[in-house]
Amino acid sequence: LGPIRVVAAAREPAFALSFDEDGVLIRGISPFVVRTWQIPAMSLHTEERPGDDPAAALPPPVSPASLHESDLPVVATAPGGDLVAVHSREGRSDVIAVIRISDGSLARWVRGARAAAWSADGRHFALGGQWGVLLAETTVTPG
Repeated sequence: LGPIRVVAAAREPAFALSFDEDGVLIRGISPFVVRTWQIPAMSLHTEERPGDDPAAALPPPVSPASLHESDLPVVATAPGGDLVAVHSREGRSDVIAVIRISDGSLARWVRGARAAAWSADGRHFALGGQWGVLLAETTVTPG
């Protein structure tokens, strides 16, 4: 996870995020709501309110003391597999811990975020929480 810049944001909350295969939409889950946003503008594309709560199946946050363990409930994996994002807590705050798999080191600690996702090409990284969604773009050209 090198240098990035925030390129767009949405106000709607997201407790889980994923990019579609084409990298055109981001899907977000929050209590009783599923949304998609169009990339790169982050304009709301769809909003559904299913009868069952899709956020109820999300794993609980991991204790910061457990982040060294190998069987963590990963919320996102970077292309290439060397970085993973894990939902943790620091006091009353949600945190996304970005961990480097090769050596177990902590690459980023993003307080206030609860969700993360990488696009398949690694060009975009998204963070979400109660406050909404941020879309970031790498400032380094891969390859």
